Amino acid sequence: SREVPYPGLDAPASQLAVPLRADGRVLGVLSVESEQSMRFAYDDEDALVSLAALASAHLNGPEPVDEPPSAPAATAGVSG
Repeated sequence: SREVPYPGLDAPASQLAVPLRADGRVLGVLSVESEQSMRFAYDDEDALVSLAALASAHLNGPEPVDEPPSAPAATAGVSG
């Protein structure tokens, strides 16, 4: 494993990190830090997970758009 430089606080007392995932791949990590001990709660984790999901979707590129079904071709001389 290689060490990745980690920007942030010199001595954080609290950290929370969530992977950015798409198509079974880890694209990165979204993290927050605080100098305050025990700063983050379950609601903070839930919010970070939601934000990571949105960020992952955008990092992975746009979703393919389904083409609308084409209209049937007009047929001349059809009797019913």
